Amino acid sequence: MSEKFLTPGQQFVFRDPATHEGRQYTLVRALSRGAFAQSFLASGEQGYAVLKSSVSDEGKDLDLGVEAQVLKDLSHRNVVRYLGTAFDHQWRIVLAFERLFDNPLLLYNRAVDVKRFKSHPGGRYHPLPLAMALNLFMDLLCGLEYMHESGFVHADVKLDNFMVDLGRKAEEVVSARVQLEDLRDGKGQGVLIDLGGCWSLEALQAFNEGDHARSPQLTPVYAPPEAVLDDNLVGSGRGRILHPTMDTYAAALVFYATLTGRAPYAHLGEQAQDLVEAKRHERRGTLSPIDPEAIGSICTEAVQARMRGGDLKAELIELLQACVHPEASKRLTIAKARRRLEEVFGFAAGADGRLRQNVADEGILQLPGGKPSTRPTPKPPLRRAPAVEGARATRRVVIGQTPRITKRTEATRAAKRVEGAPAPQRSEGPST
Repeated sequence: MSEKFLTPGQQFVFRDPATHEGRQYTLVRALSRGAFAQSFLASGEQGYAVLKSSVSDEGKDLDLGVEAQVLKDLSHRNVVRYLGTAFDHQWRIVLAFERLFDNPLLLYNRAVDVKRFKSHPGGRYHPLPLAMALNLFMDLLCGLEYMHESGFVHADVKLDNFMVDLGRKAEEVVSARVQLEDLRDGKGQGVLIDLGGCWSLEALQAFNEGDHARSPQLTPVYAPPEAVLDDNLVGSGRGRILHPTMDTYAAALVFYATLTGRAPYAHLGEQAQDLVEAKRHERRGTLSPIDPEAIGSICTEAVQARMRGGDLKAELIELLQACVHPEASKRLTIAKARRRLEEVFGFAAGADGRLRQNVADEGILQLPGGKPSTRPTPKPPLRRAPAVEGARATRRVVIGQTPRITKRTEATRAAKRVEGAPAPQRSEGPST
């Protein structure tokens, strides 16, 4: 049985969960493929949508079924809109969702060469402007707050699971430049996706008491210590315990990456390779997944001057540290984090009801060229010199060791000592 059971040209009819109206979509092209699911762009009378299906037969419909069951009762601007369920010719689930676009931090770093910016902090990404990062964080918190109020915990918040709605349902291709211009102009809003691994509050409690056989599908780097470590024994003997504030913790790390360009734990260097050990130290309070110095680097005088009082750096650090507190009971809930963000950073509701702030400096978002591709043009291959018998193609210098000096290297140095001397010529045969 082939795993690629969906192909361009196939048609599906989905029943809208709210109106029960049938909508037909035709597959256009593949978008992405993960470990458990694949997504496709599809066209219909009301514009483009995204279809999602499993990639294997083993447990193929479990998460998709959960996602459909959860989303049919949810309706919020910052949670992906579910358009219905269909089945392929072998009765495998196919879900339809509203058309969304990539996380702007990931999009921006594919569309431009981040190394050419002097402001690049040496992290994994080039950070987005402060106002854009704050607005996206607010969208993320609003979506999560709605989920928690509805009785669900997302449990897998990360950069890949936070996309944006640009309101461009009728366009098949939208260039990276246009997407970034929309975000810069405040037209986009962040949207949570991938609810297949979410938990109800009842299931969360049952898991902690040892009455739930299902294991959590967490992304360890975004998960708090209590959700990763197996030595948090509770009364039932369960190793890991889960808490709704795991979403607060993960959302703060997504904001930290967007704000600073640093991946969580990046400031630990090689020590971050042992993630479990890092989480153990984090629980003891001896290290943090965030670096206060990285936060301070974006708080320029120009940005600080536009704040309505207060110390921007201190406020940001305090907010993030409260969201990633090693003890779940002392961590900010999603609702409290959203209220603190709104109060401290000057958010106000716009005409469309969205909470947006205009206090911080927007910064400069250098856009890529007008090419339709979202990826940078590859560099031309380097011209290799003709191979020479006996010569090494590359030379690696190990710290603490003296580089090997060849006869040709010594000859070059000697030529440099003689003013006007010609460079040594490459010998066609072995040196004598």
